[in-house]
Amino acid sequence: MSRTNPLNSTVPISLHRVTSAWGEGTSNAGDPGGTGTTATPGDATWIHTFYPGSLWTTPGGDYLALISATTLVRDIGTYTWTSAQLIADVQSMLDNPAANFGWELIGDEASSFSNAKRFETRETTAAGRSPQLAIDWTFPVGVSESQWTAVKALYR
Repeated sequence: MSRTNPLNSTVPISLHRVTSAWGEGTSNAGDPGGTGTTATPGDATWIHTFYPGSLWTTPGGDYLALISATTLVRDIGTYTWTSAQLIADVQSMLDNPAANFGWELIGDEASSFSNAKRFETRETTAAGRSPQLAIDWTFPVGVSESQWTAVKALYR
């Protein structure tokens, strides 16, 4: 997380799997951001999956109600989400890449202005601040290294 309100409160931020394709146009709110900007063709907005023609089924995004993982967020820094559901989501995305639309981060931005948090995106130019998906795993019991190498090659 790279920016927070000076009143800074601790809030839970949950990940929910997105269920619809969405776009990334060329809009850019500039530095430091936070005030929004005009949507450009292909942008995802509150109501559009791809501005200006395609809409979310539900304003704000189409995502599963099931929470993939939740973590408490307060100060600027690096945060980690982990859960058995998140692991199942990653496996599902590997098994069906065509249904991988990522996750939506959802916090409590309705009850207090001080809850607003900004997370970096893959486009950030700040060194070491790009979001990362890190997977820790244990070598499967009863599987040879050559078998495991063959399986890993399928997912690269």
